[in-house]
Amino acid sequence: MAGCASSGHQKGEATAEGLQGAADRIAKAQTTREATLAALNDLVDNPQPDLRPQFKKFNSFLKTWESQIQDAGSKSASMQAKGAAYFEKWDEELAKIQNEDIRNRSLVRKEAVTKQFEKIGIAYAEVDKTRRPLMSDLADIRIALSADLTRAGLDAVRPVVKKANEDAEPLGKAVDKLVEEFKALGLTLSAVAPQPQK
Repeated sequence: MAGCASSGHQKGEATAEGLQGAADRIAKAQTTREATLAALNDLVDNPQPDLRPQFKKFNSFLKTWESQIQDAGSKSASMQAKGAAYFEKWDEELAKIQNEDIRNRSLVRKEAVTKQFEKIGIAYAEVDKTRRPLMSDLADIRIALSADLTRAGLDAVRPVVKKANEDAEPLGKAVDKLVEEFKALGLTLSAVAPQPQK
């Protein structure tokens, strides 16, 4: 019986760890996005006599960001699966509770956590939707400059670079908020209290 009782909170802990892992990956990708734009802005606004090293830097950061976004997406999907298993186990445990008051209180708590979980799932989807046009524009800039890495080529993409910078600002704020929400929900599902910062 003790083994069965522990499996519910173990699934909760796995979900909490999944949320923290997803938050870390999203934050890491955010930092790389900033570096990608900084490298692009440096190339366009401060072109060196040889444009190739600056373009290579921009391209390298963009490739890393694209890879990190895929990784964050995989981690988010894994976290969603762990969450579904956790809530299913919670339902099983609820059915075993004899005391109606305890069962009702646990049900209220489960519904609140489920709503939080669904809310961050929707928020992640919204951030992902907002991010896609920016990623597409940056990929197109890379293709254009791969074909025409010249001063005139830089001038041709300048308006799109300006738009990319404008699009990145609200996206950055949304991502920061999302990371905090992931971390906060992860903490509420964890059996381990966070250690105070020294």
